[in-house]
Formats: sequence, C-alpha cells, structure tokens
Amino acid sequence: MAQRNEDFKAAMVHMKSGENILREAIQNGQTRSEIVRLMAATFMGLSADANNDVNVIKRFPLAKRRAFLKLKNMGSDYARLLRRITQEHHHVIETSTLGFLSIAFTTMNQAISSTMYPDILVFSGDDGIVPAAEIRTHLTWEDSVLNLDDMTSMYPSLSYGLEEYFKAQGVARVAPLASSLGDLTKQVKVFVDNYVVRALEIEPRMTAGTFWLDDEAIPGCLMDNHLGRPQIGISPSLGQERAPRHEDPVLRERREYYHEHVCQYRSGFMC
Repeated sequence: MAQRNEDFKAAMVHMKSGENILREAIQNGQTRSEIVRLMAATFMGLSADANNDVNVIKRFPLAKRRAFLKLKNMGSDYARLLRRITQEHHHVIETSTLGFLSIAFTTMNQAISSTMYPDILVFSGDDGIVPAAEIRTHLTWEDSVLNLDDMTSMYPSLSYGLEEYFKAQGVARVAPLASSLGDLTKQVKVFVDNYVVRALEIEPRMTAGTFWLDDEAIPGCLMDNHLGRPQIGISPSLGQERAPRHEDPVLRERREYYHEHVCQYRSGFMC
C-alpha cells in the first residue's frame, strides 16, 4: 500500500520491519511457515543485512565457509556501491542502467541467501529465472567461467570502474564514453553469472538463478517522480506501461518479478 501510494518513507519502514520479523522467524525455527517462504524472496533479495546469520554459516565445511564469506563480502560491497551511485548520481543515470545494476545486486543477494536457506528461499522454472546449472553451461560455451580467485581479483577493478564512470558522467566537462559503460555492464553480467554458479558449488540445494532483462524490458519507476527526475531512457512508471499483447510469458514473468522484488526505489531499499 505504501508503495502504491508513493509513500516511500513508509515503504522503507515496512521493509525493515518485515526483514526483522523474517529473521526472528528463522531463528525461532519457523522455517516451514508459508508466510516465511512468501516473505523470503522479497526481503532476502533486497536487504544486504539479511544474510548475517553466523550459526547458519558455521554449518558449511571450512573450505566452503571461506568461499561463502568471499562471495558474501563482495555482494555486500556491491550493495554499498549501488547505494552510493544511486544517492550521488541518480540525476544522470538512465533508468535502464539503474535497473540493470539493481538486478545484479538482487541476483547476488538471493543466490547467497538461498545458499544459506535452501529450504526457505526456493525458486523454480515457473519463477522466470535461469537456473545455475544452465548458467554454468552457457559460461563454458562462452569461455567465461571464473573461479573464485578470478572473481576476487576482478571485483575491485570492476567496482572502481563503475564508480568512476558515474562520477565522470556527473561532471559536465567530462564525457565518459558510452562504450565504456557497455564494457562495464558486460563485465558485471559475467561476474554475477559466475557468482550464482559459485554459490551452487557451496550449497547444491541452492535454487536461485538469474533474470536479466533487456533494456527495453526494464520499466520506469515511480520514485523518479518522487525525486522530481525525468525518466531517462525508456518506459513509463509502474502501472502506466502497457505490455505488448503477445509478450513472451517468460519475459512477462521476469518483468513482474522485477516490479515485485527488485526495484529498490519501490521497496524503500535505497531511500
């Protein structure tokens, strides 16, 4: 209701409250509750603080625990990066670019959360995701498989490149090349795809996957209106766009999933 009424402060409060309720339910062993399962996809996909349960982490063997912590730390750092980019450069970021970066965050956060709670955060083919096994096959075909050391080495330069790009975009006298953003987003996609595959190696019951959207499929957001910022790049705000009559059902599912779980403006995540 708060989201629909564009009351973003209230939406943020409700998100934080729901996150706390979910954490308490899990700690109290209420993992079979249908309400917990319904809440998990949203709160574990939008909050970088939802995956700090030390007791759960301890269940992993030592080698997998180290791998888990590396993935978790990179995902948490990316969340902070996205928050800075959104807060400092929201006036120059195209809606499609922000949507892509948001999807990258939620994909990683859901993968690490599903690794921790494979019986709670459960996805199926009907959710419009590409499962980790299929991602791994595609990465192999593309010769883009990264091991954890490769990812650890890649991440600092990737995050630095993203932040510097948007800093340059916000300075009138500096005009960053559009091709550089294209290169960066390709790197982000490869990194996130490998992130999901590595998460599966830690916990074979992990069912999260990817749900990338083409630029033209990423909708606008009501928060653009709230910030007094024009929607830069693409389609109208949520509730105003008109889906094509013969839209692919998987694409429609991913679009709806984006509205429901990914857009950090509407969830209050970045408020």
